[in-house]
Amino acid sequence: MPKFDANLLHLFTEVPFAERFELAAKNGFDAIELALPYDHDPNFLARQLDLHGLTVAVMNSPSGEHLNARGLACDPRHKKAFEESIDEALRYGRLLGRPLLHCLGGMAPTDVALAEVEANYIDNLRYAAGACAAKGVAVGIEAINPVDRPGYFVSSAHQALDLVAEIGEPNVGVILDIYHMAMTDEPLIELIERAGRSLFHVQIADVPGKGEPGTGAIDFRTIFDALDEGGYEGWVGLEYRPAGDTAEGLAWRQAFERPPTGAQIH
Repeated sequence: MPKFDANLLHLFTEVPFAERFELAAKNGFDAIELALPYDHDPNFLARQLDLHGLTVAVMNSPSGEHLNARGLACDPRHKKAFEESIDEALRYGRLLGRPLLHCLGGMAPTDVALAEVEANYIDNLRYAAGACAAKGVAVGIEAINPVDRPGYFVSSAHQALDLVAEIGEPNVGVILDIYHMAMTDEPLIELIERAGRSLFHVQIADVPGKGEPGTGAIDFRTIFDALDEGGYEGWVGLEYRPAGDTAEGLAWRQAFERPPTGAQIH
């Protein structure tokens, strides 16, 4: 059964960001996700991790100030900014335990040929792979569905896995977000099986609505069984929108979760 981490952008939003670390630990989480770490001083983040006995499972690369701030990797007009963003990510990562780096793909520019966009993306991810490998960091590619984010370059799990294969670097793998896959009716179990050792991280939310597991149509028991059968031992990130109080809404996980090593659920 999976081990869950808490995405602090989505969970425990009842309190200010600085207080979410404590709530995550009190509710049995050993790890968190940081989607927007660059809004905060890295030393503050590191202190919070140490104070509450938490690790960071995954963090995003800087989103940039271009193209609606959705990432920089695909746009050939912002190559220098992309390389600088990787340097910034590694500066934070050094203080945060070198978590998996979700390299944001960005919005595909409409005035650049798709072949050029893809070639630039692959080149940039190879650059990121080299820079991150030197620091002991792995890189993840995640697809974001075109319903929620039209125009995002990596728009399907099939495409993400094809890109991982094309990039061909051992420290580059895929982040499978079950919500995004289900939004476009991708074959969930088939893609989990295809990912194999390239599966670096998993995130979940139910469909429709991006709510807690059990509020929608996804059979999470089947998903978790497939992960177990495939030998996946990584984190499963909770990246959903709680229907109410986050802690009260966590009751669903008791049927699935490995016994936590941290504090008990309150």
